[in-house]
Amino acid sequence: MRLTLRTLLAYLDDVLDPATLKELGVRVSESAPAAATVARIKEVVRRRRIAAPELTGSGSAPDPNIVAEYLDNTLDPAAVPALEKLCLDSDMHLAEVASSHQILTAVLGEPVDVPMSTRERMYALVSQAPLAVAPLSEAESGVAGPLPNTTREASAKPVLRPMTPDYLKPAAGRNLVFGVLATCLFLGWVGWVLKDQGMLPIFKSSTVTVAAAPQDEQEAALGDPAPEPEPEPATADPLVAIDESSLAVATPLTAPEMDDETGTSLISNGAENQDRPAESVPPMPEPAVPNADTPEKVGLANPSVPEPPVPAEPALQPFPAMEYSNAEGILLRRDRNSGQWNVMPRRALVHPGDEIATPDPFQSAFTVNNTTLEITLFGGARVRLAPGVGADVLTMEIDRGRVAFRRPLAGEHQEPISIGLKLRGQMADLTLNEPGCQCGVEVGQRPPQGRRPDPLLLLPEGGVHVISGSVSLAWNRGVAETIGADVGWAGWPVPPNPLRVGPLRAIPSWLAPEGAPQTAADKKWIQTYEKEFAINQPVSMSIPALVSDRRENISALATYTLGLVDEVPMLVKALQSEHEKTRQAAIWTLRGWLPSGPNNTKLLSQEVGRIFPDEDVADVVALLWGYSREDARDPVISSQLVELMDHKEIAIRELAFFDASYLTTRTNAHGYRPNLADSPRNAALNGWRNMLEKNGGTLLK
Repeated sequence: MRLTLRTLLAYLDDVLDPATLKELGVRVSESAPAAATVARIKEVVRRRRIAAPELTGSGSAPDPNIVAEYLDNTLDPAAVPALEKLCLDSDMHLAEVASSHQILTAVLGEPVDVPMSTRERMYALVSQAPLAVAPLSEAESGVAGPLPNTTREASAKPVLRPMTPDYLKPAAGRNLVFGVLATCLFLGWVGWVLKDQGMLPIFKSSTVTVAAAPQDEQEAALGDPAPEPEPEPATADPLVAIDESSLAVATPLTAPEMDDETGTSLISNGAENQDRPAESVPPMPEPAVPNADTPEKVGLANPSVPEPPVPAEPALQPFPAMEYSNAEGILLRRDRNSGQWNVMPRRALVHPGDEIATPDPFQSAFTVNNTTLEITLFGGARVRLAPGVGADVLTMEIDRGRVAFRRPLAGEHQEPISIGLKLRGQMADLTLNEPGCQCGVEVGQRPPQGRRPDPLLLLPEGGVHVISGSVSLAWNRGVAETIGADVGWAGWPVPPNPLRVGPLRAIPSWLAPEGAPQTAADKKWIQTYEKEFAINQPVSMSIPALVSDRRENISALATYTLGLVDEVPMLVKALQSEHEKTRQAAIWTLRGWLPSGPNNTKLLSQEVGRIFPDEDVADVVALLWGYSREDARDPVISSQLVELMDHKEIAIRELAFFDASYLTTRTNAHGYRPNLADSPRNAALNGWRNMLEKNGGTLLK
């Protein structure tokens, strides 16, 4: 698909299939002119006080019909280049065409459902054919005797009644047919379920039936009736608790009915166990004979052992009223149908099942049940919400990031408030014991150290910080442990070690009452970045172009946002950015994403192969997986890392320097930087080579 203006409009308004949208997003990010055109379209559509083309005169071109044909893709191909050139040369015409395309997409994509009452009112306004006038009866007029002339004249005027056209009226008998079909389907489904669950035999057992027997056996049975067995205890199942004495006696059938399940003939005659063949009567249990070797058991021979009671599952709590209370900032919510991440409107309610994320550097505040509980998501947090279980107000599945919980001092609710937490597969119950309690939960992703299997990579990193009041924390439904502000901190357990509790040396900046310190320049960057998010477009369309932005801060923030929503293709592209912050942001987010799925290595290799040469794919994937400290003591691996720091591709130089610095804890060793020119970079590399010689050819001794 060519990157024409009409293609870019369809891309921006999300009218293409997801695969085409993704492909176009990559192509737009790779093409500087296309990315510039996309940014210009978004800017002119949002621009205020922009002029509009004249309806008549010299400034009226092009004709609106030509623009309509262009948007409908029916315009003569020979006239398309001239119209697109006019739009690209004029912001006024570009805004007009883009806005028209946007409006048509919204209107045609969501047809209006007109109520039947509105239709009837509209049809009643149309002039109808003269109606036959029927005089009012005495009962209708409410006047006894002949009507006066004035009344007759008034009643003789035709009255227009609302009429619905025949083609809009439902077909005769349609509702009846639908009702019969629905009833039949429901009865069939009920029968199938009962048969599948084994309930039909239970019903049959309650119906009195005997099998047909030869005449002589019936006479013998009548002549010498067997003693009636003692009645069994009443079962607790209401399906079989049927009073059979109240059933009417059925007349013997001339032809025996066949049981579909046993294949034997069944005749219902209203008497239990009457005329039953000998083989069909279950044998009576023999009396238990006491054994000298075993103690005598008192009671029935085969007593029914009661099953232990099954503990009931904790009930789900109704999801609380949780409002997104920000006045500024950005919060993303994932669409459940398309999977796209969109900007969430402010002052909106969050619903159970929503997956939300706060991009860095924003914060998202929520109030629960009218400020009974306050929750704040900090930049880089991604969570999923669910109803609470048992005593929990709600359940929050934290995939990554930092979340703060606070109970206001004022309020009628004085009882402890419990929140269920799911932390990368682990369960925890966090209880805020008293008003004024404030704590923060941190869930980090463990970076891999090589491609070898490591189950610890899926465990959360971080812990809970308590800065006021006290909380109770129960890990994986275990015994709750109280953590007060005097203790202050508890780290997530790493098997086989238990929960780590220790003093809080300093309050984290993100939990400080005054918040993290921000300069005037930081606030300006935040406001600038916030304007780049489009309310009516998913993040996968509005943010990828910013990775190539000439402003390093904006480019790095866009990369972190794409990493938050797992936009892997653009993260791989960001490895080749000219900005050091952007390259490092791509490395951090890709390393955190790699261990999260079994197929991620294959997906990463495919995306790397689309951008990098084939001979570099294996090196890029290996460098993103990283190396362990044992690998740093291997002369071969150590030498390869240092030599890759002199690779022609800046992405590989950045990755090699990232791994070498991580292993040696030297972030600025010998003045090396991947973006240095050849001469200073070679001088810095000589320092790394000399270090290898001193360590016997390894990065670590």
